[in-house]
Amino acid sequence: MDELETRLVPWERVEVVYAWNRPPAEQTPIPHVGDRVWYRRDEWDPHDRVLPADVVEVADLDDRSDPHLWHVARDEHGRPVVDGPRGSEVPRMVRAPDPWPWLRLRVPDRAGLVQTQEARLRGSAGWLPLDYRQRPVRLPAEVHARVAALGIEPVNLPFGTMGMGGLRWGPYPSR
Repeated sequence: MDELETRLVPWERVEVVYAWNRPPAEQTPIPHVGDRVWYRRDEWDPHDRVLPADVVEVADLDDRSDPHLWHVARDEHGRPVVDGPRGSEVPRMVRAPDPWPWLRLRVPDRAGLVQTQEARLRGSAGWLPLDYRQRPVRLPAEVHARVAALGIEPVNLPFGTMGMGGLRWGPYPSR
């Protein structure tokens, strides 16, 4: 199935949560400076508008202020885990299970550089791996089934409103 054929199927919350927490075997390797990727400028751009781009910079994966790379560790009750003496505690940070760094790209026929993140949702804007057209396209029901089959626990996902049209991040819905 071609990704563009799913345009009329709305994104579901489980797809957004899964995009933040894919199992290691399904994660796209983070490109390095000098690598080539595809760049989709706008949501649902047709394949002939997805352009090749060269990676010129990658976010610092040790930047603990970026919630796409690091999360505050939480205990079983959802409270932040802190370290340090009482009165000067600092939150314990853990690397995101599926880091989502930004890249700066040089896109032919465009002035300047483009800063973007991986396009993890069907049809979303951003950078894509070179093999994106050969990768499976999963509809929401398939994502629900995949999450259940893998037994993925959404550990340390950020909560609160964070982009994506005001969707709230949280644990996988139970079914």
